[in-house]
Amino acid sequence: MDIKKLLGDIKGKALDLKHMANHTYELQEKTNKQQKDRIDLLEKEVNDLTQENESLKISNEEYQAQLRKFTESVEDELPVLAQEILKVYIAFDTTKLNKDRIVNILRSLPARDDLITNIQIESAIDELCDKGLLIQLNRRGNCKLTKKAKSLLQI
Repeated sequence: MDIKKLLGDIKGKALDLKHMANHTYELQEKTNKQQKDRIDLLEKEVNDLTQENESLKISNEEYQAQLRKFTESVEDELPVLAQEILKVYIAFDTTKLNKDRIVNILRSLPARDDLITNIQIESAIDELCDKGLLIQLNRRGNCKLTKKAKSLLQI
């Protein structure tokens, strides 16, 4: 009888070990599936970010080409300050700015060592108005790009 009991206990323990091994295997499979899902998600995210990066590179290249085209087209025609004013419109991607805002932006540029006076700004704005690139909307200094300027700047 002791041998039957002993064999029964061994059989019970063997079944318990088999059960534990199956459970461990199932948990491992579940963990492997979760890790595979995470890897797939990360790969998708990397692909999306790569595509977004390429899109941003193209946008940046287009912007740089637009800036080069603008610079080449107006370099000979306009004074430097007038060119810088138009570059401000490009940088802010807008068609309407206030004269005071233009002055503040130009004065804050790191490459600007000289002081810009209001008279110089007025002169540059007048030059842009004479060339048909800006319209001064009112006496407070609100300026708007003309259709000619928009097509030149591709805004």
